[in-house]
Amino acid sequence: RRMNNLALKSLVVVGLILGCCGLSGAALMTEVYSDSIALQDTNWTGVISVPKFDPANGILQSVTVDLTGTVQGKAGFESWDQEETDITLELIAIVSLELPSGGNLITTAPTATVVELGVAAFDGDVDFDGLSGTTFPDLSDTKTDTETTILAADLAMFTGTGNIALNTEAKGASSGSGAGNLIMLFNTQAKAEAVVTYSYIVPEPARLILLGLGSMVFVRRKR
Repeated sequence: RRMNNLALKSLVVVGLILGCCGLSGAALMTEVYSDSIALQDTNWTGVISVPKFDPANGILQSVTVDLTGTVQGKAGFESWDQEETDITLELIAIVSLELPSGGNLITTAPTATVVELGVAAFDGDVDFDGLSGTTFPDLSDTKTDTETTILAADLAMFTGTGNIALNTEAKGASSGSGAGNLIMLFNTQAKAEAVVTYSYIVPEPARLILLGLGSMVFVRRKR
């Protein structure tokens, strides 16, 4: 009976130590993977694929996705207004990643903006040039957005063997404003790059020793 009490007290002590320490003493590690889709005319769809997190390496805590979208192309306008006006053009691409489950993971919208002040009344020629029109041949912008998830369902999708495939799309959403009578032209291209960071913990050896000690005491108690 005395041996049983000693074993029980030892288990309680080990349990208290583990309860206090939890995983706070574990080492926080990261793994980083990336993939990209080259510049092409919108609207396009593709797949960004990165390795899943191997659960043999530790316990996954979070997944962070940095999505960088780049829009590139040209924009032009011709004002048909009968008076001077200011024109704004925005070359926009909406780039998004989708989870295998179908839900949106992250979206970014790079936007190249130009403003032309004091555009003259229509000069009689629809040539996107001259007094009432302009063409901007080399517009570009890059934008990065970040999303971090700790949801169990999301972590499960990013865990396992092989790769996770994230459906990717880029839609042109270019627009302009300023004149009541306005002709616009856009040539919109976009590319995407995703960087996926896995943050995980690896239990410290000391904690594993405590777990082993608890098991030894339990075995001794059974004897």
